[in-house]
Amino acid sequence: MGRRTDLAGRRTAIAALTALPLPSPAAGGPDQRAAGRLTGLAPFGGLLLGLAVGLVVVTLRVWTKIPGEEPQSIFPAAAGIALLAAFTRGHHLTALASAADQLAGRPAASTASAGGGIGAPGVLAVLFVVLIQVTALNTAITAHRGSVSILVACMASRLAITLAYAMPSARVSATGGRGLVPARLAVLVTLAVLVLAATAGRLDYDGGDATRALRAVLALLVATLVALAAHHLLTRRLGGLTEPVVGALVELTTLVALVMMAMRIPDVVMDTLLP
Repeated sequence: MGRRTDLAGRRTAIAALTALPLPSPAAGGPDQRAAGRLTGLAPFGGLLLGLAVGLVVVTLRVWTKIPGEEPQSIFPAAAGIALLAAFTRGHHLTALASAADQLAGRPAASTASAGGGIGAPGVLAVLFVVLIQVTALNTAITAHRGSVSILVACMASRLAITLAYAMPSARVSATGGRGLVPARLAVLVTLAVLVLAATAGRLDYDGGDATRALRAVLALLVATLVALAAHHLLTRRLGGLTEPVVGALVELTTLVALVMMAMRIPDVVMDTLLP
């Protein structure tokens, strides 16, 4: 039973990081240490994903600009969020829908079965999460910080995976209740991601400065705190760190990061932190 739990945790971690189909348990897979490293380095994969999506968004902004008018923002924003989903074949959104259905009392077996489909709670959860993500990214693009917003959101959402798998949970590892990701690696990666977020804000081609760097760091911190709180709630309600929980964490963290990047931090706060 412990071996099956351990294998399920490793497969869940890999499924959260890639859109590639997973081999069956009988076909084998990476050992626990390799899976831990893969999951621990997930935010750097998020950085690459953010760079790719950001490039597409900027390109669409340029190609759809009508002479004499402001560049488009809603279409590039919607395309950017759609591309994020496409990179994982909608895996995280499907998992979010399953988590919402289970929270609403729909049996997990029903949400996972081919005939069960997605219930109304799942549909509404995906609809509003995507709608808020697109709207927030649209606002950030209009404020000329769309690229750094995408980078921060992608890194934050993958950092949520790293931290989730670093926490003690029998559903993640059967070796004494330790997390799949070593705690030291999780701390180092978190610090590195904070530095990358600050650097992205400072060097943003569309107006990088200390204020934008601070905004990026604050957005990452707030999104991470929300992810930790959501992890605590969801794992207790849904029976552990399951794939629906991981997918919900990714989508919610992306949402919070984008909203934070879209919001205007009050001048008094900026004056206090950046005298």
